[in-house]
Amino acid sequence: MLLKKWEQLPPEMQTDEVRKYYDILKKKQGSLFFKRVFDIVASLVLLVILSPVFLILAVAIKLDSKGPVFYRQERVTQYGKHFYIHKFRTMIQNADKGSQVTVSNDSRITRVGKIIRNCRLDEIAQLQAYLENGGNLFVTTDLTVDTPNLDALLAEYGMTRQEGLVIENDSNYYAYGYPQTYLLPSLSSNDITAGVTDGMYVFTPVAQGIVKGDSTDDLTLTTLLSTSSTAYSMQATAEQGENDPNGPFNIAVAASNSATGAKVVWVNCPNMLNSKMNSAVSGGNAQLLTSAVNWMTGEGVVIDSKSMSAETLMVPGRSIKLLGLLFTIVVPLAFIVAGIAITLVRRRR
Repeated sequence: MLLKKWEQLPPEMQTDEVRKYYDILKKKQGSLFFKRVFDIVASLVLLVILSPVFLILAVAIKLDSKGPVFYRQERVTQYGKHFYIHKFRTMIQNADKGSQVTVSNDSRITRVGKIIRNCRLDEIAQLQAYLENGGNLFVTTDLTVDTPNLDALLAEYGMTRQEGLVIENDSNYYAYGYPQTYLLPSLSSNDITAGVTDGMYVFTPVAQGIVKGDSTDDLTLTTLLSTSSTAYSMQATAEQGENDPNGPFNIAVAASNSATGAKVVWVNCPNMLNSKMNSAVSGGNAQLLTSAVNWMTGEGVVIDSKSMSAETLMVPGRSIKLLGLLFTIVVPLAFIVAGIAITLVRRRR
């Protein structure tokens, strides 16, 4: 990314809020230039190395169906710039003139296209091009599903998986009455989570840890959700083994690249966007999602999520104990004391 002059920015970007970040980037114009040179050189080297694979795919696509080898589609990204992404064609020619929704076993997908889609070769290339042009990405992953290409993309932004299932030993960090995998992780306080109401919980059942790398001049990594230090990552059995890593673990991490403008938020839990899990914490998950999206898009206002109905409320074990003490001992004693006082006053009369 090469920085434009302030006067050349789109009018909607020439604001006081953007100016602060613009001045920071302006001081790094040298590193931005060398980063751009590196991107071009690295891309050319990779093209040479992978050219035999690309050639085989191109021939296979041509032999399999009529039409061009590559599918081209327009995107809009940084500075409102329009650019085209190119990926290997996986559907019949002019398939986009029909339904824009691709379903399972779609008849428009070619035989070679099925192989490419199963390997996700086309989608990762799209994501890389999108992020390199200043795009934003919100990712949730499932520890039971292998996504090597997506993992490789996230590793470029300093984030990798912590193998195993996170088990929480601190009752304040998981839902009362549920397995210790139903996490209520700690919410970090920063600009990204600023839209989450104070005291609100985020519910992440069956999660995996994220190993956060070191921040660099261009890359900034921020923890959003984390477990307690007593948590561990289960490798084999439910009981903690000698080889099971100890916490704390990051459950959600944000990465921002000042050189490209790309922003990535990764939540390593497949249930984070589940409506039932969101209702269980009165919309806390939705608030985190909205707050993260607003951070990525530069918006500064988060409207609290409202609902006319709720199912169950998830609270940590410590709160349950306090509530139990309050309603089983404190409140009854208060009524007894009040009753005795009223009786004594009436007798005196």
